[in-house]
Amino acid sequence: MDATDGATSQIEPRVAKLYVTGGARKEDAVPCTVALTPPPRAARGRESEHLFALVDLTGPASPHLYRELGAVVAQTYWSTAGSITAALRQAAAAANRHLFRTNLDCAPSDRCDGGLICAVV
Repeated sequence: MDATDGATSQIEPRVAKLYVTGGARKEDAVPCTVALTPPPRAARGRESEHLFALVDLTGPASPHLYRELGAVVAQTYWSTAGSITAALRQAAAAANRHLFRTNLDCAPSDRCDGGLICAVV
C-alpha cells in the first residue's frame, strides 16, 4: 500500500502457542498466554489496543490459577485509565497480589512463583 494514498490499514495480531521441553513439542501445555482485544467498556483511550500476556509459574500451578491470573491482568489493564505503562503496572501489581493471596491459602509445598510478561500493541 502506498503511504500517500490516504488509506489506512488495520493490523490484526495473530497469536499461537508453542511449548517445547527438552527439544520436544508438548501438546498438553498449561494455558499461560492471553491475547485480548478491548472489551466493550474499556477505559478511555484503550479502545484500539491489543493486550498480550504470558504467565509462567513454577511449582504445582493449576490451569485454573493460570486462567485466574490472566483474567486479573486483563480486567485490571482494561479498566485502568492513563498511560499504557501505568495500566500495565497496575495489572502486574494486581496479578502479584492475587498470587500472593493464593499462596497464603496453600501449604508451603503447594506455593507457586513465577513471572509475567506483557505487551500492548
